[in-house]
Amino acid sequence: MKKIIVSITIMLISIALLITTANAAFTMSMNIKSDSSTIQVGDTATLTISVNEKIVASNFDISYDSTIFQLEGSATSNLSVAEKDGKIACIYADISGTGISEFKVKFKALKTTTSGTSFKIDNAKFRAEGQEDSYTGEQISGLDKVVTAKVVSVEEEDETPSTTPSTTSNDKKQTSDQIAGQNKTTAKTSLPKTGKETGFIIAGITALVVVAIVFGTKSKELNNIFKSISVFVIAIVAVTSVNKNVYAADVNPKLIYNNRLIGQKYTLAIMLDKSDSDRKITKSELISAGSDIEDVTRDGKSIEDTETIKTGDKVKVPGYTYTAVLYGDSNADGIVCDADDLMTIINNYLGKEELVDEKRLAANLANKDDELDTDDLMQMINMYLGKLDTNLVVSPPNSAIYPNTSDDNEYLENNWTYSLESDNTILLSKYIGKDTDITVKATYSIDGTQYSTRLAESKIEDYKPESVGWICSGPFAANTSIEKVTFESTDIIGNNASYLFYHCTNLKQVIGFGGKITDMTACFEECTSLLNENGEINIPDTVTKLHMAFMNCTSMKILPSISENSKLENGYMAFDGCSSAQSGTIYLNSSVNNIVSMFNGCNMLGYYGGTGFRIYSSINTDTLEAGSAFENCGYVTNGSQGSQEHALIITNSNSSEANKAYEFFSEEIYNEKSCTLEVKIAE
Repeated sequence: MKKIIVSITIMLISIALLITTANAAFTMSMNIKSDSSTIQVGDTATLTISVNEKIVASNFDISYDSTIFQLEGSATSNLSVAEKDGKIACIYADISGTGISEFKVKFKALKTTTSGTSFKIDNAKFRAEGQEDSYTGEQISGLDKVVTAKVVSVEEEDETPSTTPSTTSNDKKQTSDQIAGQNKTTAKTSLPKTGKETGFIIAGITALVVVAIVFGTKSKELNNIFKSISVFVIAIVAVTSVNKNVYAADVNPKLIYNNRLIGQKYTLAIMLDKSDSDRKITKSELISAGSDIEDVTRDGKSIEDTETIKTGDKVKVPGYTYTAVLYGDSNADGIVCDADDLMTIINNYLGKEELVDEKRLAANLANKDDELDTDDLMQMINMYLGKLDTNLVVSPPNSAIYPNTSDDNEYLENNWTYSLESDNTILLSKYIGKDTDITVKATYSIDGTQYSTRLAESKIEDYKPESVGWICSGPFAANTSIEKVTFESTDIIGNNASYLFYHCTNLKQVIGFGGKITDMTACFEECTSLLNENGEINIPDTVTKLHMAFMNCTSMKILPSISENSKLENGYMAFDGCSSAQSGTIYLNSSVNNIVSMFNGCNMLGYYGGTGFRIYSSINTDTLEAGSAFENCGYVTNGSQGSQEHALIITNSNSSEANKAYEFFSEEIYNEKSCTLEVKIAE
C-alpha cells in the first residue's frame, strides 16, 4: 500500500508539472519601457516594446494621452504607426522572414504634467519566426505593464535618471531575463505548441489516476495503466505535431461560389494552391477549372484569354454574374500576396484606407475572425516566400462576412421608386437616394423572392430652353449628384437607353454599360464630367441610333469605340462638342446613312500629341448625309500638324466605291473649317 501511495504521489507531481508545462507551452514575454522617465517639453521620447522571440509580423495598439504627447513616428524598419481611435495603431511585417525583437515608437512631449502619464500596450498579436500561430491575450506575459513618464518644463531639473525605466523590481528581473537572455531554452520547447490539446490529454490521465485510487488499484496494475497511457500520450502528441503541417491536396484553383459572402452579392472566391509559384491565374485557366464559366469581363468588356484574373472582375455563368474574389489579391492587380497586398492590410489596420467588400474578403486569409491583422499578413508573407504549409485560406467562410439582411426592402424603399412585375422582375423607375457611387444589382431579394432587375425607359416630358433644355423622367436623367454607376449585368438596361443619363453633369464613370441596346438617343448628352478614362464605355453592336448620344461630353478624352460589327445607321451629332477628345476607334459601316455634325467641335482629334484617332469607313456615300461631320475636327495648335494616326481610312472593298468615297470625304474635309484629319484608302 505504501508503494502505491508513493507511486501515485510521484505521478501526480509529474502530472502537475506537465500541466504547468503544457499551459506555458505557447507563451512569450513582452516588456515596455521608455528611454526616459522625465522628459522636457519639446523633447522626443522613445518607447521600446521588446519580446523574447524573433517576431516576423505583429500588430498592437499603444494607449497614451494625446494632449501630453504627440506621435512622431516609427523608429523601426517595417513598423508602420498611425493615430487611430484615440490610440496609436502599430503594425509590423517583415517579408524577409528574419524577424526582430524590439519595436520603437517616438513621441514628442507637448506640455508639462503634474504627475506621470502612462503608456500601455493593448490588442497585441505577435507572430514569431517559424511559428504557425500568433501569440495573443494571455499567451503574452507582461501585457499588463504600464510605463509612466513625466513631462517637465525646460527650467525644471530632471531629478530622475533618464535611463531608468518605470518598472517594479519584479519587472526589472523579468526584463533582464527577457532582453539579456533571449536565447535561453524555454518551457515551450518541451512539448509541441498544442497547449490546450495536451492539457486535455493530461487532464484525462489525472482522471484515470483518481479512478485508480478510488477503486484501490494495485501497484502493478497501476504501472500497467501508466505504461499504456504513456504510449497513448506520445502517440497523440506526435500525431498532433504532424497534423499541424498536413496540407490536404486540393484542386488548383479551388472555386467557391456563394451568394451570401458579401451581403446579397454573388461572389466567386478563387483560392490558388500554396505551391503556385506564379501566384496568378489567367482567364483561360479559370475557365478550364470551372466548366460552367462562359466569360470574364472587366469594366464591362470581355478580357483576353491570357489576361490575369483580378479581384473585382465579373465572372459569367449561365443565368448569373459573379464578382471574382482572388484570395490574396486585395489590391486587385491580379498578383496574389505581394508587397502591395501587404500594404492594403497595413493601411486598413492604421485607418488610412478601409478595405471593404471583395477586397476585404481577398485579404482575410486567416479567417479566424473578420479582423485584418498579423495572421493575415503571415499567410501573405509565407505564400510570397513559398513557405506556406497550409491552404492559402485557413478556413474559407461559408456565410456573410458583413451584416446581411434577408432581403433588399429597406434599401429599395430609401433609394428607388420601383414596381414588381408579374414576370419576377423589378422595374427601377427613378433613383432617389443620396449616394454618389451606385451599384445596380442584377437581382434584388424582396420578402425572400429574387427579382431580376430592369431599368424603366426614360421619357421626354417637356422642353424648357431657359433651364436645362429637355425635361426627362427616368432612372437617372437630370440627376446632377451621381458620379459613378455600376451595372452588375448588361441586360439591366434593355433595348432603349435614350436619355438614360441626360444632363447628369457630375457623372464621371459608368461600368458595365452594354447589352442589346438599339437606341442611345441623348443617352449621355450634357454629361460634362464624363471621363471614360479606361475606354470602359463602348457602343454595343446592336445600336442603330446614336443621335446626340455623347453631345457636349466636354471632359472625355477617349471616344467610345464603335466596332467593325456595328449595325449603326444614324450618328447625327453623336460626338458633337466633345472638345477634349484626342483618341478613339470608330467603324462606320455600309449601314450608316447619317453622320451630320457627328464629330463637329471635336477640335483635339487632329492634335499631334494625341494618342491616335481612326475612322474606318465603308459607307455608301451615294445615300449619305454628312454636312459639317468634321467641322472644327482637328484644330492645329502652335503650328503642329496632325499625325497620320488621326485619319479617316476608306475600307470599301470595291475599288470604284473606295475611290468615290475617297473623293467624297476629301472634299467634305477640305470644305470643313479647321479640320486636319487625313483621308486615305486602306492598303
